[in-house]
Amino acid sequence: VLYQAEGGNDHDSAIIGKYTSSGSPDTQFGANGRTAPLRINGANFALQSNGKILLTGFENINNQKNIVVYRFTANGIIDTTFSTEGSYKLPEFPGQKLFDQEIFIDVNNTDGTVHLGFQMETMSRDNATYYFITLNSSGYVDDDWGIDGAREVLPVIGGAPTWSALNAIKVLS
Repeated sequence: VLYQAEGGNDHDSAIIGKYTSSGSPDTQFGANGRTAPLRINGANFALQSNGKILLTGFENINNQKNIVVYRFTANGIIDTTFSTEGSYKLPEFPGQKLFDQEIFIDVNNTDGTVHLGFQMETMSRDNATYYFITLNSSGYVDDDWGIDGAREVLPVIGGAPTWSALNAIKVLS
């Protein structure tokens, strides 16, 4: 059993843990059955068919909230072959503000692409939009998907109220 948990004083620490089939911490996974904590919140995870684990969430970098994706090996260690030393950090979105509630992630196990979904609001705070970004199996934006690897969706023609919510994503392969 794999699980993802968040905690810490500011709810800004996330881990992945693993139990054996008998319900004991898997001591072959990370340190005593858990990955090292990462300073992210709004986290979510997905499992690739090769046993590698993707963890995404919000990370504060220089007082800027960014989206980050980490990949762990099947043994719970950061996979340094993924993107830049095991993580991909999305650049800022000019004129937009991230809703820092949750990032959704799913994997296409046929081609290894990683799909992210999240909600944004305009800086004037009057409309919400949904963004979808696809990373290739190496952890970089897949420019062949959507428009340069991304797609913005207005949930309602003309823009949705900021209380609208993206609830889940699922890759159909």
